Amino acid sequence: MLLDTGSRRSAIPAAVAAGSRTGARSPSGRGLAGGDELEVERVRTRLRLSSALSCSLTVDVQPDGWQHPPLLGTDVFGNHRCRFRFGLGQIEIDPPERPDETHVVGPWRGGPCVPVRWGDTVVDAVWDTGAGVTVVDRAWAEAHPHALTLLQEPSRGTDVTGAEISGARGLLSASLVAGQAFAPQECGVVDLSHLNAHLDDPIRLIIGLPQIVQRDWYVDFRTRVLAPYPPPSRIH
Repeated sequence: MLLDTGSRRSAIPAAVAAGSRTGARSPSGRGLAGGDELEVERVRTRLRLSSALSCSLTVDVQPDGWQHPPLLGTDVFGNHRCRFRFGLGQIEIDPPERPDETHVVGPWRGGPCVPVRWGDTVVDAVWDTGAGVTVVDRAWAEAHPHALTLLQEPSRGTDVTGAEISGARGLLSASLVAGQAFAPQECGVVDLSHLNAHLDDPIRLIIGLPQIVQRDWYVDFRTRVLAPYPPPSRIH
């Protein structure tokens, strides 16, 4: 399953859910394109990640032929604390160590968020392991040229609903995330106005997997705090 912290509900293929399907459909939110809400079936099932984490929950059913892999959403983690060790491809449940208290940030709005800073400019960014690239709202990018260089090359992708997203490439400047330095990186610049029209708190920035994997991360799903672990010390 694909770890998708941008999704509050896990999703499994129709073939896996065959014996439990009811045919009833429910709205499952909008994608970045901001189109109509996707309607999906839901089933009750049990997911077990390890001996440390097994849970019964209601998940979305992905239609036959769905182009995305099964999704492991934040609903799985309940009241647990996790260390996401991306370099090792591991999730440590209820780790004994947490990052320094001064680096812990929170709470988040609707899902994991973390502040990203360029000098005096700070924006709460969605922490989304399901995003293959960091995404920036075009209007915000144009208003903050010190944080991002807008390039002319087009960019295309699809959101979680399968809708195509058109935009441009950009270069995000070096930034501080929860007090730690992150290098410049490429990003996608997309018009999120259609999606934000349906949100009380507009999305300006979504940190994607290429930036996230630069660190291990600590997330406490009970108290809703999120923080990067410092990078390993280098021996000279």
